[in-house]
Amino acid sequence: MLILYKKKFEKEYQKLTKANKDKFNLKIKLLLVDLHDKRLNTHKLHGKYKDCFSINITGDIRAVFRLKENNKVIIFIDIGTHSKLYK
Repeated sequence: MLILYKKKFEKEYQKLTKANKDKFNLKIKLLLVDLHDKRLNTHKLHGKYKDCFSINITGDIRAVFRLKENNKVIIFIDIGTHSKLYK
């Protein structure tokens, strides 16, 4: 599986604390094994993120991504708090 990152994601990722970056990296490892691991709470989104999915990084931080090429490519679009992403 290939993972790509949009510039917006990279910019927001850099704003995270080291602890939250570490949590994101752990979640990526889970995602690569099982896209629907219950610890990720993977769910489809609506509205401006139609055709995207989200995973929980912490209780409030989410990472938004798209799946391409029969789920072989994950493109991370954005990361941030629930209220920031879904306002």
